[in-house]
Amino acid sequence: MALPLQAQGLTRVKSMGRAKKMLREVGLEQQAKKYPQQLSGGMRQLTALARAFVMEPEILLLDEPTSSLDYSTTRFLQSKMLQLWDKNKKTTVCVSHDPDEAILLADRVLIFSERPAVIIKEIKIALPRPRNFAMLTSPAFLAYRQEVLLAFEYDQV
Repeated sequence: MALPLQAQGLTRVKSMGRAKKMLREVGLEQQAKKYPQQLSGGMRQLTALARAFVMEPEILLLDEPTSSLDYSTTRFLQSKMLQLWDKNKKTTVCVSHDPDEAILLADRVLIFSERPAVIIKEIKIALPRPRNFAMLTSPAFLAYRQEVLLAFEYDQV
């Protein structure tokens, strides 16, 4: 995690400090000296998320960040994503095929058609922040979920 920071011109001490701080934030500081093959899939995804945030990009791109994870690891990673976003307020574009994940994480959900992909619907999510998993059963969340799922049905017509 520190190597790209050094390539950007940060000193070794500063880059290691930022990397350690970010690993602490995602709960992986005890795994800092391990190689990727020694980490579970969830830990690898958390490391990738931490690596993305430690670079402090203007825009963060996440492509299916939880697609290969089990339910509890997915929820844990989503929780960390929400915490990091609340703290850093980075513009984030997240590609997801999971309607619940999209609604939970996003302020705006764009539904795309089949190929060629065009936007068929934009849904602005007005759920309050900070967000949490208790929202998943709220009437407002369920209404957004229905709207997202209906948009997919219209695309199939």
